[in-house]
Amino acid sequence: MRSIVKNLCAVAVLSLSVFATSASASIMFNGQTFSLTSGGVSSMSASGSGTDSLTWSASWQAAPFGAYMNFTSTDAFDLALLDYMPSAQNSDVSGYILSLLDAPAGNELTRFTTNFNFCSAAGIQGGGLCNLVTGAANSGGNANSAAQPGDLLFANLAAGSYRLGFYESATPAAGSVQFGITTAVPAPASLLLLGAGLLALGLSRRKAA
Repeated sequence: MRSIVKNLCAVAVLSLSVFATSASASIMFNGQTFSLTSGGVSSMSASGSGTDSLTWSASWQAAPFGAYMNFTSTDAFDLALLDYMPSAQNSDVSGYILSLLDAPAGNELTRFTTNFNFCSAAGIQGGGLCNLVTGAANSGGNANSAAQPGDLLFANLAAGSYRLGFYESATPAAGSVQFGITTAVPAPASLLLLGAGLLALGLSRRKAA
């Protein structure tokens, strides 16, 4: 009986430790700035800093336009395009940049967005290489190979400090964009651990019998 209780306590402690690790995962917003503006009303906002889900939004009413934010994730995370609302629904596209930074200096170590070389005038460190986003109803030209709202842009990126940038060179001359950053919570690992513990408990009961 004593060995059974011991095993049960061990399973509980190990499972709680995994859940605690998941719960402590967070994404910290480290600041944002306009890298390029040409008049009009522009805005940026971030919400969810210190939690496991951070949302960054930017809007512009004149182009060219560029903006970026820096953030740090304590766990692996996913990046998704939540929304992109251009002023015109055709084949227009805009660029986004994602880079791993050398914290706390903030220098770029790795550029993840390398599909196109359209963002050289973005005013962002290491600008040039970027990937494209477009509206949900857009098609034709580069829009055919661009991400649309709801798409997962990157999955399971390692913990660290990053820069997420957005750039529009000319058209659409106005619009808004929203990105979502969410930590990849390892809940399945907790369930596997609990299952393994219960299996061990069952075997110890057989031996006791």
